[in-house]
Amino acid sequence: MKEGAFPRKLMLAGILLVLNIAAHFMPFERAALAPDDYALLIRSQEESASFLNYASRPICYLFLRAQSIFVGDNAVYGFILLLASSAVLLIAVFLLLNELLRDEVSAFLAGAIFCLLPNTLEIYHTAIFANINLVFSVYVLCLLFYLKYLDSGKTRFLAVSIALYAAGIFWYEAGFFTPLIMLIAAFLKNGKKVLSWLLFLPLSFVYVIYRFTGAFGFDMRPGESRAASLAVIPFNLLELVRHYAGRYMARSVLYGLYKFRSIEMPWLFFMCVIGIAIVLFTVNLIKKLEPVKIRSDALILACAIFAFWLLPILLNGQGGVGGRHLVLPSIGLSVILLWLFGKIKKGRAVTAGVVMVILIAICQGNAWSQVVACRINASVYGYMKESSRALKVARFVVVDARSFAEKIPFTLVPQDFNVLNTYYGAQAFEGWGLKSMVKLAAHENAKEVYIAKTRPGLHAGKIEFDMPAYAGYRSEKSEHVSLDAGGCLVVDYDSVYGKGFMNGLRVR
Repeated sequence: MKEGAFPRKLMLAGILLVLNIAAHFMPFERAALAPDDYALLIRSQEESASFLNYASRPICYLFLRAQSIFVGDNAVYGFILLLASSAVLLIAVFLLLNELLRDEVSAFLAGAIFCLLPNTLEIYHTAIFANINLVFSVYVLCLLFYLKYLDSGKTRFLAVSIALYAAGIFWYEAGFFTPLIMLIAAFLKNGKKVLSWLLFLPLSFVYVIYRFTGAFGFDMRPGESRAASLAVIPFNLLELVRHYAGRYMARSVLYGLYKFRSIEMPWLFFMCVIGIAIVLFTVNLIKKLEPVKIRSDALILACAIFAFWLLPILLNGQGGVGGRHLVLPSIGLSVILLWLFGKIKKGRAVTAGVVMVILIAICQGNAWSQVVACRINASVYGYMKESSRALKVARFVVVDARSFAEKIPFTLVPQDFNVLNTYYGAQAFEGWGLKSMVKLAAHENAKEVYIAKTRPGLHAGKIEFDMPAYAGYRSEKSEHVSLDAGGCLVVDYDSVYGKGFMNGLRVR
């Protein structure tokens, strides 16, 4: 190891963590959990703690079950878990990049790119993504230890890598094709150990049989398993284009810049100061360096990381690509982008500084949208808990989502299926989340709850409205509902924000 390499590596890792916090977690607040978290709290109350309830991803189920037990509906604990998991992921990525690029400064630059990519922003939103961040860390470390094995020949590194792969595939299948990356790595780095990747295939085979047989026939929820399909690849490729060069990328960029100016003081000041300090540090670092040079073997391996860690979602039979699915491929993409950056002959430092300023602002604006979206959910849930007795005695509960959508600006492009489901791109209302909030607040899991996409009206003693019904990807239809007004309680904007709305908070 070069003299001073470890302290420098430690310093650069620390700066990456500060960048992560400044870009994604300031202000230090997520006032609510994710809609999925509230739904999981209900499920955990209704089921035994058997992984067979979630057989396709048993470790994922057990982790989320433990999260439900130890975090509960405490959003502060959820935020701490999210922040810690994000830090673990970023440090794991930095270590993998350092192993791949053989230079801590290049690893820092690629790590900064990874941290600031606009199409993976959802993983910084709510506690539900702690689970995702940690399993992605498992796959990153799995590949890292395999690369260390190729370099050193120490079998303990190979054993750790195999154990991590086993944990990863039974947790979340995003890294299923990691052995193919290892095959390419072995060819590039140590041909004598090229057959070592075969040791991972028995695990892959067992998992495939396990998945397609529904946990060998013991799966209690076989309908929830996600099947692979070749026919859906064209659709998912189109979704991928939208994430990297289409409307999803445009949404993240435009909403991030649009909401950046809305960030509350003094947080905006602190975020700008820290962001500018990191940009100046990075610019100064680049000025002192020769143009970044990425070895051909590292570039080939980066392309393999991008392709093979993207492949599972392309095969997802249900269709659709989320920002979380792009996290692992983004490691390879970060190296590719760093290689392209190295092709700039003049003005590299200035170019890097300008791009970093824009990307940090985009991330901070989206982080603010996530904060406000969580505040809205927290305000609704807080009102429900205050009204616990009324919710409990009501025969029906109707959450008038339309009233919130009419009073709260939340989008620049209205869509029929978006009734405050997102707040400037950040997940907000979801039907399952709102229903779960009511049940948790009422302490009655069997409570009949309806989500209204039109304003409820009173007609001949009946409360009438339309509720959304799923009609396909990014599409829904309406279902008319008529309920006895005498046994119905409506939760709407005025009941929650009767005294005023202030960036998602309730004016008291």
